[in-house]
Amino acid sequence: MTSGGYSTPRQRNTRQATNRSRMNAMSDALAHGQSAFEDFAARNAIHESKKSPVPDLRHLPQATKLVVA
Repeated sequence: MTSGGYSTPRQRNTRQATNRSRMNAMSDALAHGQSAFEDFAARNAIHESKKSPVPDLRHLPQATKLVVA
């Protein structure tokens, strides 16, 4: 294992490229007057809206849950 904790130069280069793209995305968001958090929140909302709706039954009492045999 090399210094820096990466096992190969290819993995190190991939990590650096990923970090560069993250930094570029953040600087783009800041340049357009939008914080990185707002950008993330907007993307997350879009992602959540594409998911199929599944009812959350965790708040219901145990006895009211439907049991399918």
